[in-house]
Amino acid sequence: MDPKDAPNVEPVLGGRVPLLWPDLSPCAIKAAIQQGVWENRCLARCDSGCEYIGMRESTWIMKPTARSHKPRQGKSSVRSSSIAALLENIVTANLILAQHGVLDAYGHVSVRHPEEPEHFLLSRSMAPELVTESDIIEFGLDGRPVGRDLRKPHLETPIHSEIYKARPDVMAIVHSHAPSVIPFCASTARLRPIYHMSSFLSTDTPVFDIRKKFGCTDMLVREPEQGTALAATLGKGRVALMRGHGFVTAGDTLPLAVFQAIYTTLNASLLCQAISLGGEITYLESDEAELAWETNRASVSKPWEVWTRNALRRVGEPKRGTRR
Repeated sequence: MDPKDAPNVEPVLGGRVPLLWPDLSPCAIKAAIQQGVWENRCLARCDSGCEYIGMRESTWIMKPTARSHKPRQGKSSVRSSSIAALLENIVTANLILAQHGVLDAYGHVSVRHPEEPEHFLLSRSMAPELVTESDIIEFGLDGRPVGRDLRKPHLETPIHSEIYKARPDVMAIVHSHAPSVIPFCASTARLRPIYHMSSFLSTDTPVFDIRKKFGCTDMLVREPEQGTALAATLGKGRVALMRGHGFVTAGDTLPLAVFQAIYTTLNASLLCQAISLGGEITYLESDEAELAWETNRASVSKPWEVWTRNALRRVGEPKRGTRR
């Protein structure tokens, strides 16, 4: 169907109709304008049509109208006002982790849907530092997008779906390839807490070796079965390393998951330095770690606040060569 033949259509820029046009649901959101990407469904889940307003970079752009846009009521909408702050926090978490070097062009962070425990929110496949609210996709615990969302998901979405499935207590997950952690994924040296800020680490952080169960792979956790095996390695813990790959951390809240991801990498760096000194290393004992973690988790809002401020401040800085 050509947009010009449809009711309530206002062609602005013109251009050819993409092959996907007949399969589009009522509207595409502002990300199509900002990012030049497809949105195959209205994130407000309207029950009726939305206006076609033009085309940019081979993308047909739609917008809601007062006549046609009637958001579906109910708690299933990822854009409901009750979780608007959470969506902002997911974007902020991506920025924080990227700016701390925990995530680079790869890696991802997700959060369980607060109104639909069988769903979780994760960005489409893209560099974390570029994620915006409009890039967030809602998934079911089967690892599939909810609705007719055709945007490309992360290849390792099963990391998230299978941990959420196995751990109802987990509310947020971070997967990272941080270089400081990799040596402990590939050697017999174990990642253990060396100071109080990393007290959430197990006295013997487990290592998931995908080859042991699945043979030769590209090291990515692509399939649900692989995600299930990773979740089993994580067990009831907060961090699991992944041989030749990186690590995953699971938290009770999004700020806690971010805290754990950052201090996992810092502990790894410090431990490498301590090992290089050649002396005997004194790690935190389990009772010390438990007491320290109680203190740290109670004050996580303090680092989260400053990390958020710094992340947003950096995003707002003008590019080099531009005038303020």
